[in-house]
Amino acid sequence: PLRRMDDEKQFRSYQSAMVHFMRWKDRINYPMDYIFSIQDLSRVVPRDVYRWLCFKVYGTDEPGHDEKPIYGTSNSMMSYKKHISYFITAVNITAWNELTKTGNPTRSQLVNDLIDLVKKKECRGAGKDSQADREFSREEFKQVLDILSSSDDFDRRYRYTTMLKFMVHLIARGDDASHVF
Repeated sequence: PLRRMDDEKQFRSYQSAMVHFMRWKDRINYPMDYIFSIQDLSRVVPRDVYRWLCFKVYGTDEPGHDEKPIYGTSNSMMSYKKHISYFITAVNITAWNELTKTGNPTRSQLVNDLIDLVKKKECRGAGKDSQADREFSREEFKQVLDILSSSDDFDRRYRYTTMLKFMVHLIARGDDASHVF
């Protein structure tokens, strides 16, 4: 029934997303190791996936047109879509067929349009704030150097401050600078 997945940790991640989705959809507290039957999975339709993804990124399953996706990103939506799609029995069908109501509901136009809408909002700065690292400001860098150079420990006072200065001078990564003799 299920395709083979070699990585146990990855499978648990997929299973977790599916269980959370089905808990939300059916309003039943399934255990985390629950295996859904083909009948359970065949009842999943694009509207269910759409509403759950809205809930995950907007905080509500029926967001207004002006609402901002502040709880998730388009990348997280694509990840959820992939995790749910893994368990859908019609995985070889490339899309959802609206006429026959068959296929993979995660590949429906409704779900894809939602992800595209969230992408557009992110590009316009109306999405969730980026969690990406930012660079050190000049003041922060000076503060780190002052703290390290005030230490009595030889490594902190001389070695690490020298590595930091060298790293910034070369615009290098910390692991690159630490290998220089």
